[in-house]
Amino acid sequence: MKTYPYSISELVENRFRLPTNFDDFLQSVTTGIEYVRKGEPIVTNRHILGREVIVKQLRSNTNLNNQFHRFYVIVLRCDETKIEEQTYYVTQMFKRTDTDSVKEIFDVQLWNLKILQNNEIIKIHLAYDYAKGSYTYQYGTNSIMQMGYQTLPIYDYNHPNVLKNSELKYTKVWEIEHFNLELSYKYRNMLETLLKNGCTNLWGDVAKGYSDMRKMTKGKLMRNRLNLKKFNPDHHQWEWLPKLLKFGLTVELSMEISKRWTSYEIENQIKGATTLSIETKILMKYLLKQNQEFRHYNDYLEMMIKLNTPVETNQTMFPKDLKKAHDKAVNKYNTLKHEFDSRTYSSKILPVIEKLEYTNNEYAIIVPKDPDEILQEGKALDHCVGSYIGQVLKGETIILFIRMATETSKPLYTMEFKDGRVNQIRGIGNKSAPESIKTFADQWRKKKGKLCKSLSIGY
Repeated sequence: MKTYPYSISELVENRFRLPTNFDDFLQSVTTGIEYVRKGEPIVTNRHILGREVIVKQLRSNTNLNNQFHRFYVIVLRCDETKIEEQTYYVTQMFKRTDTDSVKEIFDVQLWNLKILQNNEIIKIHLAYDYAKGSYTYQYGTNSIMQMGYQTLPIYDYNHPNVLKNSELKYTKVWEIEHFNLELSYKYRNMLETLLKNGCTNLWGDVAKGYSDMRKMTKGKLMRNRLNLKKFNPDHHQWEWLPKLLKFGLTVELSMEISKRWTSYEIENQIKGATTLSIETKILMKYLLKQNQEFRHYNDYLEMMIKLNTPVETNQTMFPKDLKKAHDKAVNKYNTLKHEFDSRTYSSKILPVIEKLEYTNNEYAIIVPKDPDEILQEGKALDHCVGSYIGQVLKGETIILFIRMATETSKPLYTMEFKDGRVNQIRGIGNKSAPESIKTFADQWRKKKGKLCKSLSIGY
């Protein structure tokens, strides 16, 4: 463990004192209690303006020892050479001062002390010394029990005025979260360089721990200070700048690309350019102009290949309006696929399954005449039978409609027959079938089930 030229007791004793209005701060983060006896308020301590206060009856047997609340608070204090983060363990309690008055008391105990000074970060905490049989201060940090350390109340101090003539002013203690304080202190010289060059975005990312500091050297910053002043990049843009410049892009385009897209999307474009044998610079400039991601462009190319359309020319490889060209290709593909599916169903599926139609006095089994009827059935009954069309066309399953015998055009229930058995029957909103429908389906299975097994559609 590192040793220091001063004792722990000296560090604790010489820490910044608590402000005179600290009790007001503690009141602002707690709920007060106003005691009354027989409906009349009794004397208690004052409450700050706006404090939440609850009223309780005070009786002769009221046990005030049970009226306590424990919590943690953080106090950030600094001068021109030192920053301290003090964490206090506070107990809010109420004591009788006499028969007619109750006083609110805050017992405050230093729990953790963090000192940032002279390029050092010293951490001290309160711990139980079993050898001495008492609590003492030791190096290290206490945990904060039963609550997130980042959500603790923080005493707001006038740091900007205190630090205005200090080298620590570039840490901007008053702007960062306290849990990033060590990081800001460690890289305060880097933060100073960034602020002096007007790079507020990168300053914020460094102070918050977003940046990869292995790539954030002062030499690199100074070599690129003109770009820093001109573009004010964030850490994402800064890290991508040298990579994109290698592809022959200008600084302006590199900044625009990294501002527009995530790292995942940029990597997709680089990989895609390699796969498609396109110069990375050309692809990126094109997608930037079109304001589209690579996946959208790749979808377009895949559609063109499925449509047997050559993509060797610039006109097809880089359409003037990518979105319109993409949508046009998708619509054309869907139309051709629909026509193909309809022909497949009419020529291979329907001639085989039309023998499965059946009716009795109450219900009827109807065979869909084309895939569109299956889609319409799903829309009418608000279920997902439309997603089964692919399986139907492959002969993996059979979809049939159950209707009233007197209303064969009105959707009622949809039945799936698969592997020689009724797999499911669903009505409106995916509702299960009643016993009467199940009985009818079983009757149909006994009449037509054997026929299904002999059908040459994949069984």
